[in-house]
Amino acid sequence: MPSGRLTNCLEVMIQGPGTVYTYWELGAAIMNRLEPEDRLFLRLYRVDGASCRLLVEQELPLFTAGWYFHHLSPAAVYYCEIGVKEQGSYLALLRSERVTTPPAPVSYGEWLAELLSGKPVWPVAGAYVGERKFLQNSVRLNTPSWTTAEALGGMYFYAGILAG
Repeated sequence: MPSGRLTNCLEVMIQGPGTVYTYWELGAAIMNRLEPEDRLFLRLYRVDGASCRLLVEQELPLFTAGWYFHHLSPAAVYYCEIGVKEQGSYLALLRSERVTTPPAPVSYGEWLAELLSGKPVWPVAGAYVGERKFLQNSVRLNTPSWTTAEALGGMYFYAGILAG
């Protein structure tokens, strides 16, 4: 968050798979260079391999020190810039570090539907289901390591289904 020390900084914080929050502080060196008619812009870029693509350019209201970007792609790399437009040309003043949004979680309903269809599936993040077998077979990370019956057997509330 802004410290009040008037140093130059632009930070991006991950808020979830589809949201980032950016905040900034412009120091005296930058503020003294700005003219009263200069308009500040915040740009969000997505990094795709070796190229970068401008996603959003937002003119900043006066006294703004932070901004949310929503509806972004999960598991993607982003960075922000603050700049000014002078005579139609954009001049970047600050650039943030790159951040990567986390992958989208699989909903329990989607996971259970695949499991009940007989497909081998990965455990839902944070789930205990089949944890011991999954950890025993963790050398083969690219291949799901348990079947529907094995997974249901590890879930205490489904144990009666398999027993009957």
